[in-house]
Amino acid sequence: MFIVCFVLFKENRLKMCNSMIQQNFVARFLAMAFFMLSFNITSNAHIALSSDDGKVVYANKVTKADASARLSQLNSVVEIAVTDEVQERIQQYTYRYRQSAEKLLGRSNIFFPIFEREISRRGMPDDLKYLAVIESMLNPKATSKSGAAGLWQFMKGTGKMVGLEINAVVDQRRSIELSTQAALDYLQSLYDRFGDWNLALAAYNCGPGNVSKAIRRSGSKDYWKMRKYLPKETQKYLPRFIAAMYLTNFYEYHELVPNEINTDLTNVTIVHVNQSIKFSELANELGLEDDSILRELNPEYLSGYVPGKSQYTISIPSRTREIYFKKYEPAVYARIMEERAEIERKNLLERKKEEEAKILNFKRDSIGSLQSLVSLILGPLQSNQAKKKYRIPTKMRSRESYLRV
Repeated sequence: MFIVCFVLFKENRLKMCNSMIQQNFVARFLAMAFFMLSFNITSNAHIALSSDDGKVVYANKVTKADASARLSQLNSVVEIAVTDEVQERIQQYTYRYRQSAEKLLGRSNIFFPIFEREISRRGMPDDLKYLAVIESMLNPKATSKSGAAGLWQFMKGTGKMVGLEINAVVDQRRSIELSTQAALDYLQSLYDRFGDWNLALAAYNCGPGNVSKAIRRSGSKDYWKMRKYLPKETQKYLPRFIAAMYLTNFYEYHELVPNEINTDLTNVTIVHVNQSIKFSELANELGLEDDSILRELNPEYLSGYVPGKSQYTISIPSRTREIYFKKYEPAVYARIMEERAEIERKNLLERKKEEEAKILNFKRDSIGSLQSLVSLILGPLQSNQAKKKYRIPTKMRSRESYLRV
């Protein structure tokens, strides 16, 4: 394209030299040609990048074949089908909204261990943790237009049905621990009803009544066959779920880097509260810069304080737990100190035994070395003496025989 432009410019250079309008035309033509060529080069710049270990990293678009091959490595209870919609969802996560994806991956390091611990305790499928990704993007403070709230996006009615407290001061739909337990309780009940995790996930989104209706209308319990009879939002549910599975397991193929997170959000201790506590005052007592960490760990307390009821708990950074117990639970603090002293005593006794064993071994080694040295020095002499043969006389000589000599 540049060559053509250059020839045209050269042929008309003499004709155009005195015409300002024609000069502007050529300048614009050249600029447009350069822009078009640049666009053709950069438009393909993100199709495939090569990583250090030789893998192909798709920074722009993942093929269905690649997505299927990777997802097939996962042992999932969800029926995975990489459709055009699933591929498009993966594309959104891995290319179009990379910053949001990296933020989500950072949050997964906070919340997935909590989900996995509770899921494992119940013997439920590990895949269920991805549900919170598509419900709230792992944001405990997320609120939908319809009024659903928290990591697992409970509506008020459903939240109260599963035992969560919801009022102007406390909204346990936002509680990290309590909402997770409630969500798994609800999912288990849906699975018990439908006998299929694909349908249980769909029912979580649109309600069991809509899923039952879709089963009747389609004559099938296969999610992909009955999908068109579900509400539009629920039709998108499983594709989003599969895309979330792909993102959190294979993000490295797309050079995504999870955001760094504050370790105070991962090293946490849950403590009981038996009085009203303001987070601002508690943060000062615990030696924290401000109450932002406490608010982030305890999003269910809407006004930044805990009401004075004994059934409430709060999460605090583990590094501050002894300060908290010393101030608010002296008996627990005393027990911790006793346990620590006992551990120190055992460690001291163990170190003493190790030192005594080292001294004993040193003595044994020293004696062994000395014996070896003695053997080395006296060995030849003892060997020569051993070669001599002594004859014991059987008859003593008389005194006269000595005198004659």
